[in-house]
Amino acid sequence: MCVARLRLNRCCRSLQQLFVVMVILASFSTLLTFQIGTYLPWTDSKDVSVRDPQPPGPDIHRRIGNAPRPRQRQMEDHHNHRHLSQASKSAQILAKLLQIEDQLVAISHRRRVLVLGSNQSFAREGDTLRRSFMENDLKMVAKIERPGAELSDLEKDTALAREWSMIWCLSHNCSSNILRHIYQLVNWIPAVARQLMSPSKLCLAQTSLQNVLEEPSPYSFCNVLSDSKTLPQSPRYPSHTLQYAIKPPRSKLEDVVVTKLLHQKQLHLEKDAVVWTSPRGFLSLGNHTLVVRLSVLVSSLSPLRVYLHPTGSRLGHQSAKEYNTILTVRRAIIQEYSHRAATRWWLNLQHKLVALLLTTELDTHAGNDSEACGCPRCSQLLDVDLVFTTDFQTIVLQVSLPEFTPSRTDVLEDTVAMMTSVDLIAMDVATVLDEVGQDVYLANQDCPGSFGVCLTDHDLVYLLDNKQEFRAPTQFLKIYPHLKSSQYAGLINKLRQTSIQSRSASLHALSGVELSTNDRQQTCHMTFDLHSLLTSMEKSYLADRSDQGPVLEEKVMQRPGAQVQPPLEKAPTVKRPAQLECSNDPRDAPYLSSIKTNPEISLTPTFDPSHLTYQAEVDYETFLLGVTARARSCKYEARIDSSYSAAKMTNYTLGVGENVLHVMIVDPVHPLSLVVSTYTITIRRRAADFYLPKYSNSLPLLTCTLKQDCSLRFDPSQPCGIQPVTGKVQQWSSFVEMSSHLPQCGDTDNPLWYVPCESCGRMASCHWKQARWQTSSCTSKILSVPQVQKCLAGRKLLFIGDSTNRGILHYILERINGSLTQWDKTHNLKIYRNVNHNSTVLSFAYYPQFWLPTDHRPAFDKAVYQLIRWTMPLENTTNTVLVVGGVHWLGKYHLSLILKALNRERLTGIRLVMKGLGAGFHQLVNGVRFAPMDEQQRLLGQERETADFAAQHGFGVVPTYNMTMARYKDFLQGKCACHFHKITEKYATPTDDVPSYHVEGDINRLYSELVINQICQRRAPD
Repeated sequence: MCVARLRLNRCCRSLQQLFVVMVILASFSTLLTFQIGTYLPWTDSKDVSVRDPQPPGPDIHRRIGNAPRPRQRQMEDHHNHRHLSQASKSAQILAKLLQIEDQLVAISHRRRVLVLGSNQSFAREGDTLRRSFMENDLKMVAKIERPGAELSDLEKDTALAREWSMIWCLSHNCSSNILRHIYQLVNWIPAVARQLMSPSKLCLAQTSLQNVLEEPSPYSFCNVLSDSKTLPQSPRYPSHTLQYAIKPPRSKLEDVVVTKLLHQKQLHLEKDAVVWTSPRGFLSLGNHTLVVRLSVLVSSLSPLRVYLHPTGSRLGHQSAKEYNTILTVRRAIIQEYSHRAATRWWLNLQHKLVALLLTTELDTHAGNDSEACGCPRCSQLLDVDLVFTTDFQTIVLQVSLPEFTPSRTDVLEDTVAMMTSVDLIAMDVATVLDEVGQDVYLANQDCPGSFGVCLTDHDLVYLLDNKQEFRAPTQFLKIYPHLKSSQYAGLINKLRQTSIQSRSASLHALSGVELSTNDRQQTCHMTFDLHSLLTSMEKSYLADRSDQGPVLEEKVMQRPGAQVQPPLEKAPTVKRPAQLECSNDPRDAPYLSSIKTNPEISLTPTFDPSHLTYQAEVDYETFLLGVTARARSCKYEARIDSSYSAAKMTNYTLGVGENVLHVMIVDPVHPLSLVVSTYTITIRRRAADFYLPKYSNSLPLLTCTLKQDCSLRFDPSQPCGIQPVTGKVQQWSSFVEMSSHLPQCGDTDNPLWYVPCESCGRMASCHWKQARWQTSSCTSKILSVPQVQKCLAGRKLLFIGDSTNRGILHYILERINGSLTQWDKTHNLKIYRNVNHNSTVLSFAYYPQFWLPTDHRPAFDKAVYQLIRWTMPLENTTNTVLVVGGVHWLGKYHLSLILKALNRERLTGIRLVMKGLGAGFHQLVNGVRFAPMDEQQRLLGQERETADFAAQHGFGVVPTYNMTMARYKDFLQGKCACHFHKITEKYATPTDDVPSYHVEGDINRLYSELVINQICQRRAPD
């Protein structure tokens, strides 16, 4: 019995072992099949049903099987944790994306645009359109639509659509048949025109949205006047409290009237006039109501995809040209109100536009509109006219179709570039779909209905176009979807639940609407269905944007108004008096009770609340000042530069020379933070050699060197502080004589600071204005004015970068012309033509645009493209020079994008110069990002890597990180502590016709001369 039991146990163990072996073999087989599948061509089990475009190219399987795939590396890292079904699903999605991409590329390569319109519309816009299309290698074919025709020729012959890469409607009365194909590119969305261009529907939509958007009461309300031409009275507000914004029908925007009237009979009203009534009043700038026209591109309505062009117009008075971009309007709001007000204005503007378009989408689906899903590649460019209430809420006065005149070519060119951009991006889209962590399926697969996203062909076209537009070199700012689209989740849910225009009963479920065309899958999705997926994908796109460089873009600078805590020096606790803390006397409203600083400085005159202007001087070593102030009145508060409460210590950087600090008393209850009075403190920070006698060649000075300041050691491998020089050049006069015989330094030399000092033990004993940036074996020659003028004659200099690069441009302007008569702190594009007797052109593009939210900042290659386009025509020779530079953001990838852009524009023969990184952001200051010591040290390696890459690809290199970091305390006025230049007005004589300016800054002068040398030393012979 025991023997039998023993045999039975052995048999069972054998079976268990056999079973384990079988499980292992099965697992190995599965993994092997999976691994082999990642290298084999992925094909879909079903063909794509496409009638019109050409079938997929023969290289599709090669592209899938052999092209580099970032996703493949991820699968290799995690293959033990993923299932074979996931790999198969991803493969099928990629195959479908590649097939659709082939169709879209085939359409785009036709490079022919059919333009439909009336004789009048062609006479008005035809020439401008033709030029814009030609600049994008598109041939325009005009077709006059006959008035009164029952059926257009295009509708009779739908096969014509196969010949065009795009159909452009001028009359916006195009045949509906052109909207029936999923791949057709058209500049017309009928639903948008119907819903938003109707004054009554626009009024009703905005009135309904005020509750949905939770705008603060009292609400503004809108009326479109009927035959009676009388203005209905608000039941809630008496007429004497109201202000009216009146838009007459079919009138110019200059005719918009904003008025406050006691009697309604004073209003000269017309039928169909739009009247917005606001109990709060309307926002004004410079005593004029702010009326703005903006260009909005809706590149898809369902799901929504919308862009805003940064150029616009401030209308209704003579100074409109001063406010022709979103940025200039935002700056004006900051100057007149506050940073917080400008941020609120910008966010509310975006919110209103997105809300209106989402409403339009919902209404289109609710009405069983056959066009709701019929044209995924239909876009619509709109002119949107806006006014704003005093609490910065946005009101849309009118939506109209743009007229493309010669003065508005920038918007047209960007629209065409956006619609016709061609890049192979299917692999990128598939990679991001695989990485976002959501269950994504194809609609023709076994798609679970209760969870996951089932993507139709409509959706895949949307995703491909979205990524294509992301890479298009235009100025458009993406409003939706974007990195922070999650802020619209509540809005989308509320709109879904709200009865827009009292028709909630007829709204369809947001899961999809049946289509009427055979070219589509069973359903199309609305914005609600894909909102989460689109937001996740936008985050992935922006996180993967290599143009941010090694330092993330959002770390370059924070938006104005964002505070950085804690301060560098902890402010002492300010205790309020135990008795009366403040005054309730209204006569004390405009006064401060105290101003305190850390370290303490002496004000001239001594502080007196009734005196508003003060001066002070501080030593060179005081470059960070803490300021606190208190208002005398209990109802008001003190703020530093209108943005930061002065109740606690606020840090402020002091540049060498003059610094101006404003302490404002504001009413915190007022919605505009009304400024009651302003105290101005002018603080002069002395230069490092302030106490030294005037420099003379006869002074017995020693030659000393400096590689880095001991208080900011960015290179641990090098000595810090002033070091003596031994040998024959120990005396400064001997060093100067020796340097005059040295050759010109090249790109590979490593210079350092040489400076004459009374003692090499004290930096304060050195004459820094005489300092030289060179090595012991070479020097940098400074060209004479005639040499610079001759070198730059007949050339175009393009600068792209931040304010440090702009400082170089201004220095060169002054060097060439002998004086600086025009300049500005442009944060956009600027071109100077009246230079060097009209023989030299300089242009500048600002990058990065840190004042915009990270997800709205234009990509670097877009900025390069815009700069090139603005400065056209350009020669593909060294007569064209491109100079790039920035404080901390510049990296190898930016240079790669420049090379790619130049190759695309056939400008590979131009002269290239890279100005390196710079000192900055080393102090903890409110509203400015802070770069700690480890980041400052890392930036040294970043500049070296970037400089090596630049030299290998033909750039002339001017390394500036060591140069500026060694003398980081010599910065001039500016919160970032990164500016080594300042523009001041020269003394004007009575005979001067125009003011003249001078670019100050010894360090800026030296590296600007190095840039000039790089431009001039390799000029091709005439």
